[in-house]
Amino acid sequence: MHRSVQRCVTARQRGFTILEAVIVIVLTGIIASITTAFIIGPVQDYTDISRRAQLVDAAELALRRMARDIRQALPNSLRIAGGGTVLEMLNTVDAARYRDEPPPSTTTAILDFAAPDTDFDVIGALQNFAAINTASDQVVIYNLSATGATNNAYVGDNRATLTGGTTATHIQLAAATLFPLASPGQRFYVIDEPVTYLCDTGANTLRRYAGYNIVASQLAVDTNAELLAQGASSALMTDFVNSCQFSYQPGTPQRAGLVTLRLTLRDGGESITLLHQVHVHNSP
Repeated sequence: MHRSVQRCVTARQRGFTILEAVIVIVLTGIIASITTAFIIGPVQDYTDISRRAQLVDAAELALRRMARDIRQALPNSLRIAGGGTVLEMLNTVDAARYRDEPPPSTTTAILDFAAPDTDFDVIGALQNFAAINTASDQVVIYNLSATGATNNAYVGDNRATLTGGTTATHIQLAAATLFPLASPGQRFYVIDEPVTYLCDTGANTLRRYAGYNIVASQLAVDTNAELLAQGASSALMTDFVNSCQFSYQPGTPQRAGLVTLRLTLRDGGESITLLHQVHVHNSP
């Protein structure tokens, strides 16, 4: 009886053999490998989708900011350099119509295109007058080109600086100015500064530059170093830039101008490309 109980206790206390342990380890490894194969795919897909979504969001934000500036730009002031990687424009603060003939029985200041003039009245009033700096902002009339020799605000023959006597209903110029051509719609625009978007694929960035003086030739302000030397401030629109392409079709009497923006971002093997077109509706 004693021996039987001892054999039973001994049998119950005996553990796994080495062979059994090896089999368990091998089976566990096989199951882990199979499970990992099923898990890695979905996890990698989720990571890739998240990265692509972040790239799309970054590109959309940058393109929306560019579109807003383009719509607010002085008509016919868009110009492109750097093989389609640099876009410059003149920012409009406000716009209205000038008076070129006095109303009956009323003494008003009309804009003279036959001789240099120093002031004129506004038909109605400037709607965004509070944003105008009357010590430095400039009036532009009938801007026809960003590259021509005349009626080109970059050259400066059709723009004049405001002075402190300017109000929402009356424009006072710092110096007598003879504008080359009258606007068929009697329009004038108030501008403050140029804005440049520069795509640097070497640094993988798209940056916005502002706060510098108007320069006649874009070739003098089409690099990061040149813009900073002009005193421009720089703001990062997006990084991860792989390539970009800007193009501009000027408007005609039958259609508005069209700006096409193509931006490609790449990160961690994932790449997205967005194409955005902006109609330039305003006319000179």
